[in-house]
Amino acid sequence: MLEEGISSVVVVDERNHVTGILTSTDFVAIAADEQSAEEFSVADYMTEDVVTTAASESIQGVADRLIEHGIHHVPVTDESAGVIGMVTTTDLTAYLSGLKGTPVVNS
Repeated sequence: MLEEGISSVVVVDERNHVTGILTSTDFVAIAADEQSAEEFSVADYMTEDVVTTAASESIQGVADRLIEHGIHHVPVTDESAGVIGMVTTTDLTAYLSGLKGTPVVNS
């Protein structure tokens, strides 16, 4: 995660379906437990009950889901392809920053 500059990874099975998520916050738990990260597997600390979204979900819907669940990362899934992306609070902040001062055009 440090090498790639990312704050989360999605754990998938052989069909590319979500089985868990590991975030930088999970590493805080490892540090708080005063354990070496080398002593554990991803499965020991990943969240297994993962909140996901579909690519067709609205930005507002994703933002509501993040707030409702108190999370910062939501894997984007497709029924046939499995995991196809990730939306984070950083992504939403960038999106909102881009909208600042831009008029909304209805088509």
